[in-house]
Amino acid sequence: MKERILLYIQDGDKSLAIIEKEREKVEEEVKIYFKENYHTNVIIQNIVATEDGASVFVESEGEPYFYNIAIVPVDVREEGIGLDRISTIEGQVEKSIEGGLYVMVYRKKFNNLDR
Repeated sequence: MKERILLYIQDGDKSLAIIEKEREKVEEEVKIYFKENYHTNVIIQNIVATEDGASVFVESEGEPYFYNIAIVPVDVREEGIGLDRISTIEGQVEKSIEGGLYVMVYRKKFNNLDR
C-alpha cells in the first residue's frame, strides 16, 4: 500500500500536528463524506495542512473517474478537528464527476485523442 504523505504550507504546521494525531480518522470520515454525499468510493491520495484546516486530496475508485479535494476544518486553539464540518468547494465535485461521465460516454473519441 502506498504510504500517505502529509505536507504543510506556511502557517500550516500547527494544523499538521493536530491532523497527524488523527490521520486515520480523518481519512475514514472523508471517505464516508464522499460515499454519503456523492455515492462514490474514494482513495485518499494526500493531506495538505493549511492554516486552520487541511485539504484532503482524493481520487475515485473506478468510474466515473475523477480527482478532487475535501476541506477539513482544524481548531488550532482547541486542538480539535471538525470532522462533522467536512466540505468541498461548491460545485467542484459535481463538475469532476460530470467530466468523468463525459469520458465514459465518449471513450472512443478520447482514446483516439490520446493516440
